[in-house]
Amino acid sequence: MNYKTNKPLFIGTLLTAIYLFTNQFNVFPHSLRGFLFGLAIAAYGAGIYGMHHDITKIKEWKKSLIKRMFKS
Repeated sequence: MNYKTNKPLFIGTLLTAIYLFTNQFNVFPHSLRGFLFGLAIAAYGAGIYGMHHDITKIKEWKKSLIKRMFKS
């Protein structure tokens, strides 16, 4: 199978690279690095789920939630 990458997978890979860099050089405290790694795992999960399922309803829900939050 030929899989195409999606935004969450790319973001997860980017966050993992940042985590590995900060882990090597001790740039951030442990709690922030742990949070960064947790975000990377969540992004990987969303990316893998999005490869096999339709996630347009989730995207629409997130857009409407953001619009309601910033509506004055």
